[in-house]
Amino acid sequence: MIMRPAFNYNHSSSASNRWESENTFELLYLNILREYLSFEYQPLEKTMKKLTYNLNSIVDDLICLLFFIGNDFLPRIYCFDIRSENLEKLLKVFYEYYENATSYINHQGTLNIQAMNDILSQIVTLETSFMTDRAHEKEANHEETPTVETKKDAAFLESLCEFYTKDK
Repeated sequence: MIMRPAFNYNHSSSASNRWESENTFELLYLNILREYLSFEYQPLEKTMKKLTYNLNSIVDDLICLLFFIGNDFLPRIYCFDIRSENLEKLLKVFYEYYENATSYINHQGTLNIQAMNDILSQIVTLETSFMTDRAHEKEANHEETPTVETKKDAAFLESLCEFYTKDK
């Protein structure tokens, strides 16, 4: 079981726009989460072509991938905001990755760089559309215009897209 203070969020994208609820906690029962993940990923056992189904390896890979969404020690993938539907799209790509995958991303604590590259190349194709959607949303809500940093991030993202899609 994991227990943590409950947080309330404003709709802005800043992590500083959250506050702790007074005397309210969230409980996560890991055994129930594991059962849910088993139920969710069980159909892969029939559709995986090149890998043997292993729920523990899938959970390890999922945790590894989710570090890119929110972790203080790794650069995050900004377009995958937990408060948007983009997380569901990321999970769909994660699920579809296993249908033709040749290896798991994380093998007993060792990162398989080729497997990580394979799934990131699938994710990067979604990232551009997510960032475009976010820019239109900001524009519709009359939020700030993009800053120089945002423009640098967009240019970096564009070069990443070109790198990952050049041979495809």
